[in-house]
Amino acid sequence: MKATESIRLACITIHKQGAPEGLSLLLPHGNVITVELTSSIEDLSINDSTSTSLTARNILWPVVCFTPDLKIVHNTSSKRCSTDYRFAACINPTNPRHRFALTCDQVTSIQCNPKDLLQLPTIMHTQQSPIMGTFYHDDALYCVTDADHLAKFLQQYLDAIPRHEDSPCKLH
Repeated sequence: MKATESIRLACITIHKQGAPEGLSLLLPHGNVITVELTSSIEDLSINDSTSTSLTARNILWPVVCFTPDLKIVHNTSSKRCSTDYRFAACINPTNPRHRFALTCDQVTSIQCNPKDLLQLPTIMHTQQSPIMGTFYHDDALYCVTDADHLAKFLQQYLDAIPRHEDSPCKLH
């Protein structure tokens, strides 16, 4: 009998303030470079604009906050990030210009059989959502994505964030 192949995925959980339910995003472990405490987030002044960022592994990561219903939280600050969230998962897509730190409440690891990951039908794929599929486990529904789909979903927002430099990321 052949052993069942399994994979481990990072699970990023975002809760709505005071609500028991939230959004659980599953993405490949390699897409999450590091997880930092939100107390590491700072507001930086860049070209007369303020950018909420954190420094991890000698790289500046712009901070992105969104709600469990995938709405981007605009005009966020380091104080709000550290009050509303516990962690920031540093996400590294293929294009280093679009790397970012996603605020969240929890980052864990889930083991699953790839056959149990249900891909959304092509007709349901949209740029208004980074969700590529779903995974149901232990009475919970998880949304499957990856760094590139998250970056594409956030691209307009990420392109507007002022940055100190556009140096290449050497993490791939």
